[in-house]
Amino acid sequence: MPEAPDPDDAPVAWARCIVRDLTGSYGGPTGKMTIDLAGSAKVATLVDEVAKQTNIAPDKFVISLQHCAGGEELILNDYLNRSLVEVGLETGAQSRNNLFITEAKPRRKQRSGAGLESGDHAGRTSPVAASSGGAEGGSDSAPAYTYASGLIKSNETGHVGLVNQAMTCYLNSLLQTLFMTPEFRNAMYSWEYEGTREDSAKSIPYQLQKLFVNMQTTERLAVETTELTYSFGWDSSEAWQQHDIQELCRVMFDALEVTFKDTEQHDLISRLYEGKMIDYVKCLECGTEKDREDTYLDIPLPIRLFGATTAFGSVEEALRGFVKPETLDGNNQYHCDNCGRKCDAHKGLKFKTFPYLLTLHLKRFDFDYQTLHRIKLNDRVSFPEILNLNDFVSDVAGCAHPATDGGDGARSDDTSTTDSGTVLDDEAAHPAAASAAATHNMTDGDPGQEDEGIDCSTDSETRANNWRNAVRGPYEYELFSIMIHAGSASGGHYYAYIKDFAKQEWFCFNDQSVSPVTQDDIRRTYGGGTRTSSYSSSTNAYMLMYRRIDRERNKLPLTKDHFPEGIQKLLVRMREGEDEERANKERERSMCKLTLFGVHPVLKTTVSNAFHVHKDMSLEEATELGWKMLEFDKHVPLSRCRLVRYDELNDAIEESLEQHAGHTMEEVLGGVRSTYKLDLMLEWRAEDAQFEVYSAGDTTLQVLRVSVSDGRVSGPTPLRVSLSQSVTELRQALGLSDSGRLCLARYCGELRPLLHPERSLKLEGFHRNSRVFVAEDDADDLDQPFTSSGFFRVCDRHEHTISLQVIVPNTDQETLDRLAIPSLDQMSISAALAAAAAPSGGAAPPEQADSPPVSPEPTGGDELLGGGSSDQSASEDSSVTDSERTLIGGEQPTGAGGGGSLPATPSNSPAGSDYQSMLSPQEEGVEGGDDDPSDAPYAAAADDDAPAAAAAAAVGQPPIRRYFVVEKSAPHENGLLWDVRLDNRITLGGFKKEIETLINVHRDYFKILKIYTSNQEFECTRLDDQLMTHGDNVTFVARLSRRLRDGEVRGKVYKLEPNATEPSKFLFEWILRKGMTIAQAKREILAEQKSRLGVDIPMNRCRLRKKSWKNPGKIYLDTYKFNDQVPLYPNWEIFLQELPSAEEVEGDGQLSLFCRRFHPGTYTLDDLHEVTLPTSTPEALLAALSRHSGVPADNIRLAKPPGSFPNDFNALLAPTELDWLANVTALDTWPLNILEDGHVLYYKDDAEPLAELSDQQRREISTRETARLQARSALSSSISSTSSSATAPRRERGLKIHVDIQPAAGD
Repeated sequence: MPEAPDPDDAPVAWARCIVRDLTGSYGGPTGKMTIDLAGSAKVATLVDEVAKQTNIAPDKFVISLQHCAGGEELILNDYLNRSLVEVGLETGAQSRNNLFITEAKPRRKQRSGAGLESGDHAGRTSPVAASSGGAEGGSDSAPAYTYASGLIKSNETGHVGLVNQAMTCYLNSLLQTLFMTPEFRNAMYSWEYEGTREDSAKSIPYQLQKLFVNMQTTERLAVETTELTYSFGWDSSEAWQQHDIQELCRVMFDALEVTFKDTEQHDLISRLYEGKMIDYVKCLECGTEKDREDTYLDIPLPIRLFGATTAFGSVEEALRGFVKPETLDGNNQYHCDNCGRKCDAHKGLKFKTFPYLLTLHLKRFDFDYQTLHRIKLNDRVSFPEILNLNDFVSDVAGCAHPATDGGDGARSDDTSTTDSGTVLDDEAAHPAAASAAATHNMTDGDPGQEDEGIDCSTDSETRANNWRNAVRGPYEYELFSIMIHAGSASGGHYYAYIKDFAKQEWFCFNDQSVSPVTQDDIRRTYGGGTRTSSYSSSTNAYMLMYRRIDRERNKLPLTKDHFPEGIQKLLVRMREGEDEERANKERERSMCKLTLFGVHPVLKTTVSNAFHVHKDMSLEEATELGWKMLEFDKHVPLSRCRLVRYDELNDAIEESLEQHAGHTMEEVLGGVRSTYKLDLMLEWRAEDAQFEVYSAGDTTLQVLRVSVSDGRVSGPTPLRVSLSQSVTELRQALGLSDSGRLCLARYCGELRPLLHPERSLKLEGFHRNSRVFVAEDDADDLDQPFTSSGFFRVCDRHEHTISLQVIVPNTDQETLDRLAIPSLDQMSISAALAAAAAPSGGAAPPEQADSPPVSPEPTGGDELLGGGSSDQSASEDSSVTDSERTLIGGEQPTGAGGGGSLPATPSNSPAGSDYQSMLSPQEEGVEGGDDDPSDAPYAAAADDDAPAAAAAAAVGQPPIRRYFVVEKSAPHENGLLWDVRLDNRITLGGFKKEIETLINVHRDYFKILKIYTSNQEFECTRLDDQLMTHGDNVTFVARLSRRLRDGEVRGKVYKLEPNATEPSKFLFEWILRKGMTIAQAKREILAEQKSRLGVDIPMNRCRLRKKSWKNPGKIYLDTYKFNDQVPLYPNWEIFLQELPSAEEVEGDGQLSLFCRRFHPGTYTLDDLHEVTLPTSTPEALLAALSRHSGVPADNIRLAKPPGSFPNDFNALLAPTELDWLANVTALDTWPLNILEDGHVLYYKDDAEPLAELSDQQRREISTRETARLQARSALSSSISSTSSSATAPRRERGLKIHVDIQPAAGD
């Protein structure tokens, strides 16, 4: 092997090749070899070197290069006379070219004009250079398939692939099919864009035209589709949405028809893809037939009829099933106008014309009514290469074209038509002949799986020409595209087998990959049968495209030499754009990309900016660029600034760059990269100061100085040291004596004393930005062990102290009495009385010592508790209710703070104790003596969790005390807002115990919720978790929440405001009990609303009603009782509705509906208003609407909008998308189906004419309605995201292509 080059002497760039041997012939320990060759060396030299090291003949292996630009692997044996650089190998000191060698297989000999060869993998073997001496010809059996044999480059097939953006395989398959359709591609080339360059990015035909030109002329292996999808109006998220390829075809054709309007290509889609069919009903007694003509772009063929257990075996069978008429008999008889009575009839479809390009959609996706899941039908359905459809059109005679189109009407001539063309009659008369005529080219195939007519043999072109010459009738079709789906109903992958009409060969277009396919490959797409894996068994044809065999219309795609003038100009512009893009990429590859930081000379804050510098820029030039970029030029001269290496993560300067003066940035940074481990900082100095030299390998320590006497910690201040320094040298740098205490803060708050003066800092565990505590005044404490010293306690507290905000409720006696919650003082008195009543004056039983007594019965009318707040709450609703979690007298949760005495306060702590000396308000810097309790801080030492306390008691030690101080208390809308500093090792149970002392409420009568940045609230229930698991600077809220009694259930109250932007607004949680009347509940909920929100509503102007998700339901009368007429279940929800006047609903027979008027003359909608009907009849409804609107009852038309309350709808779509009903016979049957209160109805005056809108007016209304609906939709989504902690399943997004401003659907 050639020696590795010396970089200083190498006249050329060198390429390092890492070659992995997959043949097993190389005897190296790792199965790979490293070969360094000059970039100008020939590929043949590399092949010879590999052959020398592996002892394999050059013609017996294939070398492949991984990770080429187009995403394909490149076989280097095909380019023996090219240099390594020319075939794409990288050169330079950092180059690593990953290659692998596999065993070469001989290629079959190709004949001129030959199609695809049979065999499992014929045509897939990698080409071997002619000089390699590979064998020509081949045996009858296909060669064994290897990984390397599948690596066929697209430029060998003459076609390129399409890059999959993420999940756009369905788009790529359709685009490849359209591109390989000569008539469609030529028509796109004949269209010329006439708009501006700025608007071209949104022009779908122009971007499709550009894509086709790029696919036909590029030298790349695959091209991007991002410009086309941008013209669709898609954003990046659409790339992650998989859609149905048939749906895409429909939507894309619709978009092209809109954009081609008023151009020469206005009828392109209908001219190529549109056929006509007749939807008919034929009386079987008189023969009268009524029909309607429809157009279609594709034929949806059911794979399996509804209720059937077997599928159609072929496309022809599916077509016959498609046109087979349904017999209307029995209760489903047809009323014949000619006979004047109901008669048996045939109802069905029949084809009138077939399009030039026929699209067959095999409906493989179905719904299983047993499992209620979508399923995919993988049954075997064969399809022929030549499809004769003349028998399906009754007007075809011989080769004559179909008769002219007809319109709707009725015919009584019984012999004028048949039900479904001649195909059903012929099949009934001559079944054998029909079966034989269905398919052509039947050949012998594998046992049990006959060839259905797709001919991939070498004579396929001759056979196709013979069929064209012998075409029988106008509707003879040739298959040219098979769009395949692999996967299940919930997802999968699309790719396509497409025939090249010019070469008469089939290719597989699978995103970026293009490769030949064989007859066996196509036969496998029929589906059915057993496969080696579930993936292959679910891989089958989904859409088929046929082209009519017509010598006059059949065309080949335009070649590059015959492009129209407009396409030639477009090609020139595209190439110029590619050259510019290539130059920009080259400049981009020469840029060193970092982030530049700096401390602002005036503001003293850290500023940063992206810093991209050219690799050839000098250090001095880069310094000047950064000086101007950060705008330091306005405050500090350039001579007082320099660039240094900076570690943002540890906020430390790593190295100064004086030694690199005059060097390029590539040399300073060690190469050109898009990311670097370290960034740069622009450092400046004072006028009379000097820059400090920072050596590589040094680090910056953060020094914190501790005053043990008052517990204060000052700093941190930075100190630059070398990790090779000893502890003694560090003491000298800190000015600390040998006896002074010094400790290192390690991970997770661990404190390590530095007791070995001779050890280096690296051995002691120092790293970047380590924190060091230095004792300044602990001379009286040196005789104590480190962990027992005051120095340790102060450092330990500093390492574990966090800051929290806590919102606590008002707990005045009036509030507690109203909510039936005892105060802590009341509980203490009750406990003392219980202890006094105990036998022999003993204490209360242990199980009662720390348990709250049963809550007293509520006084007055306020019997229930309201937990929560008026903000939208997202407290988790688990399947275990509060009543199940907090049973009276039940076992206390583990770690709830233990059963000891309440924590000490500054007023009752023993003088001189650790707690007094460490945690008093004075040591926290707060002056004492303030008479205002809301401003005075509270300090305490919280008990540790119960397991730790038990462990301490077991060894005879006092319980561990934890730091807890309330530094500030301020009013809050829900009570008080505390700023708390505490030890993060306090458990949630200990945290609640601290709060209970301060708010005078036992911890069992309130719960703790954590508030997240999105205002979501989640209840914290794991009382033994330490607060360090919740992080620093978070907010908690304490909510009063008493225990539930027998028959009580907690739920939520919502306010119903039909015309508000937020029609369903959460108010608060509440407790209801079984047997309570609606009147009692209303009285208490109204009192709570007045207390919390200051809203006072009279009893006779409000109602409670059923809440079913977002929809209001039945109105509850005041006499109803919960759990009798009104069901009461855990986590119930109920609506509180304020009325504009006194309640009108007084009995069960009345019906209350929400109604909204639509004005056709202005395309506007009035607000919702509620009508109360004495009876549930259409007459009562129309009379009520007439009284409200002044419209005569006979002119009122009703419509029921879709969706959930308030059933908002787009006014622009209301005239056409809503079903306006003139004669409504009942409200409780279809189509209204109104069974209870709360439904929404739209109505209009039929005498009011519909306005004729101009394009400008339509756009204005569309913009107005879209903004209105989107505002409500955005609010609804925001509420949904904060109202539940559960993650909803991802919903499939509808496929849309945006051509112009489209009306928003009123869902």
